[in-house]
Amino acid sequence: MFILLCIRKAVSSDYNKVEDVLKSVGFSTKYLEDNSQILVVEVDENIVGAGGITIDNENALIRFLAISPEHQRQLLGDTLVRAFINYSDRRNVKKIYVFAYDEITNFFKRIGFKPVKDSIVKASLEKQKFNTCLSKYNEVFELDIDDFFNNKSCCHK
Repeated sequence: MFILLCIRKAVSSDYNKVEDVLKSVGFSTKYLEDNSQILVVEVDENIVGAGGITIDNENALIRFLAISPEHQRQLLGDTLVRAFINYSDRRNVKKIYVFAYDEITNFFKRIGFKPVKDSIVKASLEKQKFNTCLSKYNEVFELDIDDFFNNKSCCHK
């Protein structure tokens, strides 16, 4: 079976579908109001996933990542994060951060994200937490983009 997969920047006419995806995984739709760049995942021209990222100079923060339940476990979330990495790299970002809860920490580790150890960086990021989809999280992770492209994490296993 052939599936047409597309990851692209969201346009205003996508927002109702993005809201539906966010609601389907229990996330608030408030992120659509911030300054995030939103990418959508389309399967056969239907939006089944979305993610938001905010870039600030050489750093980026993944604000949310959502794949509709019926399309999870198909590497779409992985593909969307890798699209964020490429998107950020083209904008000269050096590090990408994400707030993660228990159920998704291994997901980000598999891609190459590592726990933030620098308490100053962590405290600075936590001040921005209110704009992410996670009110409760267990850990802050970071990905060094240069390291990502220079090791096996950038390639699917």
